[in-house]
Amino acid sequence: MGKIACVTGGTKGVGREIAAALMQAGYRVLPVARTAPEGACSADMSVPGAFAQGLHAAGIDPAEIGILVCAAGLSLPHAPVHAYTAADYRSCFDLNVFGVLQAITTVLPGMMARRAGRIVAIGGTYGHRGVAGSSIYAASKWALRGLIKSVAMEAGPFGITANIVAPGGIDGEKLRAQFAQSAAREGLTAEAVHDRFAARAAMQKLVTADDVAAMVLYLVGDAGRHVTGQDFLVDAGTIV
Repeated sequence: MGKIACVTGGTKGVGREIAAALMQAGYRVLPVARTAPEGACSADMSVPGAFAQGLHAAGIDPAEIGILVCAAGLSLPHAPVHAYTAADYRSCFDLNVFGVLQAITTVLPGMMARRAGRIVAIGGTYGHRGVAGSSIYAASKWALRGLIKSVAMEAGPFGITANIVAPGGIDGEKLRAQFAQSAAREGLTAEAVHDRFAARAAMQKLVTADDVAAMVLYLVGDAGRHVTGQDFLVDAGTIV
């Protein structure tokens, strides 16, 4: 495979943990972010052409990328479907779907020429069910599943795998801030909101970014060489 493992959204949240895990496993890692620190690639994945331009500015040949992890994404505030605007739709789909497409189309020719490569996109449980109040975000995750499964069919004959890792609620600063907001709004403790959320899962707990990173490592490693077109739920049994 190529020399570089590229992680979009790789400087914060679950993307940062995935990048760190890949680096610890011995991969040469290239994080991608809108505002990238030294050693990373600067690109707004929602803007056409930005990824290729960012790689060029960083002195990286797309053909050097043998592993692509697409972790850049955004959600929208909860709202009824009729309250969302065209701008809401564009902002969500431009990053969650087009951003992944842009990354794949940039690196895939090099992978095909080498007849080897790994592609992993970060999905979510909202891509497995209908979600009142999050229709556009859920739709973007359903669209991502169709994209990756289709890429798997096209790229498979070239020895390239394409899969999704779909986390449930990831325990971290972002989710705990949401718990605190809900607690204040409902007159509850943050712990009570946490426990209510966790109770939705069969294991009655949240997953961690390390759990997600471990699944990514499996898929990009030798053990995952014949695994493709799949959507792996890492959600403590939220979707069963």
